[in-house]
Amino acid sequence: MYAQYLTSHSTGKLIKVTGKNRSSRLPGVEEVFIKPKKGKILHPPLSMGDRYGYVLASSDNKEEAMSIAKEAAKEIRFYIEPV
Repeated sequence: MYAQYLTSHSTGKLIKVTGKNRSSRLPGVEEVFIKPKKGKILHPPLSMGDRYGYVLASSDNKEEAMSIAKEAAKEIRFYIEPV
């Protein structure tokens, strides 16, 4: 089992998030969780509380689970409007 956390690289108001369903359908992905709702202000991480979601993947091999989670996380996009 491996968890890949999602963060934002820029600051602004969240317009939408895409890719959750696409990433959750990938083989090995157990769960995809997105925390912020539309309209929330996001910013680059300053602490552990600034994680905006995660992708949980499992496999018999730890490296494979890590690879699956990272690939699934690449499908998720945060659309942010600068404030």
